[in-house]
Amino acid sequence: MEKKLDKIQADIGEIKTHLAVYNQQLIVHIKRSENLEDKIVPIEKHVAMMGGALKLLGILSLIVAIIEGLAHL
Repeated sequence: MEKKLDKIQADIGEIKTHLAVYNQQLIVHIKRSENLEDKIVPIEKHVAMMGGALKLLGILSLIVAIIEGLAHL
C-alpha cells in the first residue's frame, strides 16, 4: 500500500513539474502573441485606408464616366 502511495506522490510531483513548465511556455506564448498583434495594427490601418482610397477612386471614375457619357449625347 505504501509503495502505491509513494508512486502516486511521485506521479503528482511529476505532474506539478510539467504544469510549471507548461505555464512558463504559456507566458512566453502570450507575450509573443501580444507582440505580433501589436505589429498587425498598423497593417490593418493601412489596409482600411487603401480600401477607402480605392472606393473613392471608383466613385470618382464613375462620376467622370457619367459626365463623359452625358457630354456625348
